[in-house]
Amino acid sequence: GGAGGDGAGGGDSGGDGKDGSNRRGSGGSGGSLRSSQDGHGGRSYPGSGTGDASGIGLGANGANGGGSGADGSGAAGDSSGDLNSFLSQLAGRLPPDASFNKFQCPRCKFPLEKLNLDDLAKLSSAVFARISKEKAEQADTGPKWNFEESSIFRPRAIKDKEAFDDAEQRCLSDAHAMLEDEEHSDVKTRAFNCDWDLLLEEKNLRILKVLGKGITTRKDPKVVAIEKTLGKHYAWLSYIYTVSAASDTVATEGCYMNWLSFASLMDMCGVRTKKGKGCDQRVIDTVFKATNFEMAGADEDDLNPLNALNRSEWLEIIVRLAKARFPQVAKKLNKGVPWAVDMLVEKMKKSLAANGACNEDFVTVDGEYFLAVDLRDEWRKRDLYVKNTDEILSQWKGKLQDIFGAYSSKKVKDLRLMRLAGWTQFLEDTGMFLDSSFTRKEANMCFYFAKPTVVNPVKDVVRFEGMDWCSFLEAIALIVRFKELPSIDRLLQGGLESLKDLPQTIRDGVTSTWDGWMQDHPAEDDNEMDPFPVRLDQLCLLLTYEFERVTASKSRKSKLKKPGISNR
Repeated sequence: GGAGGDGAGGGDSGGDGKDGSNRRGSGGSGGSLRSSQDGHGGRSYPGSGTGDASGIGLGANGANGGGSGADGSGAAGDSSGDLNSFLSQLAGRLPPDASFNKFQCPRCKFPLEKLNLDDLAKLSSAVFARISKEKAEQADTGPKWNFEESSIFRPRAIKDKEAFDDAEQRCLSDAHAMLEDEEHSDVKTRAFNCDWDLLLEEKNLRILKVLGKGITTRKDPKVVAIEKTLGKHYAWLSYIYTVSAASDTVATEGCYMNWLSFASLMDMCGVRTKKGKGCDQRVIDTVFKATNFEMAGADEDDLNPLNALNRSEWLEIIVRLAKARFPQVAKKLNKGVPWAVDMLVEKMKKSLAANGACNEDFVTVDGEYFLAVDLRDEWRKRDLYVKNTDEILSQWKGKLQDIFGAYSSKKVKDLRLMRLAGWTQFLEDTGMFLDSSFTRKEANMCFYFAKPTVVNPVKDVVRFEGMDWCSFLEAIALIVRFKELPSIDRLLQGGLESLKDLPQTIRDGVTSTWDGWMQDHPAEDDNEMDPFPVRLDQLCLLLTYEFERVTASKSRKSKLKKPGISNR
């Protein structure tokens, strides 16, 4: 194809026709070449000799070149400066394998860093929703399956646990819904109100001193203002708290943020400053200790960990950090603590998005990359609360219940719960840590992400730290998202009938490690991946097989230890 033509008003040129590349043309008549922020070049289809009829534009001078044809002429694109229209069109063009780690559209190199964080988040959600819709449209036709009526996760939406005869299916979800977004539940609002009340308990009025001298009541305008600001950011802050807490790979109890996790987060989100500045390492250490400090008269058995932040303390430390990070600017602009909190949260979002942190649940999902945004409900609607996934879990339900019962330790109101230590032991016993793609961090993510929000983590501490039956099923499904599983074709080419045979080849010495087998039997296609339900089915096969093997081995050892039986 010929070189791209000039864009109207000096915008970007379109791409070549045949090779599909995008090039800048010379400036249009009457204007010099504009920055790529103002235009989005049209995409050319490889080999066809023709390009898109028009591009899409953003900004006051949004007109830009369309795709070039064989003669290289460039057609003017849409000059609309409407942001929502632009995001909608851009989301419709991005491929499923779009990579946002460099903040560029992979086809036309549109510089996504020119958009602010909220717009990038909208774009991520839009791409996710579009791909989900496309996959749904490709699904088998027939009577529509309603997950809220038929799913194995339906107990999450039932308030009356006695409605279920199967005790193992009983669960308590404070959301009283299968999804936790604002459309389906107010659980996040209730959780914030509870956390805020805990900060303002009689023995914890120090938060009032943090806000300023002379403040003695929660009705003070300054207290009301900071409550409103924290409430505005609560959903995002609680998500970051969960992701950061999960990075504690030595934790035996979930779900708290220890010192190392907190310090690492401060580095990733750009809060820590250079030595001697407003929020250097010394200040961060002091703030953490001050927030964690148990005041005189505090209940020694209040279940508040002494070396980690609980959820309400996380809110308190955000306020302390905001004051430490932006003291002079706030004073100069005559701004208060709420403004400083807004500034801190914005800086955290920008830094986490820039370095790809706190995206552990979606970094490797079908090649897509998302910002530090909680998209768990989107994933549930796309891969978990669907008919094929539900059928797989239902088929394995009996054996999975055996596993859940074996590693669960406590019951609350007739509900069996699995703690983090039990979950970790289960994964250890079944060989889930044999490869580098799935470590203790990913295991924690599965555990933490699968649990619905608990409104009161102090009153309901056992539920807050434990995982019920439905959460256990979701945690199993989340393993599929994190762990690199070879496709069935790849297994067959490597001489294995199914995934359960892979650990046995390691025990037999045929291959040294899981990673070694994967390297010795590379995928023919880098994007090779079985559908989610297929991978889930193979994982359940592996887990139940390994569980039965380990159980049988423990049983034999137990018999050998009985009196009168030789241990030789």
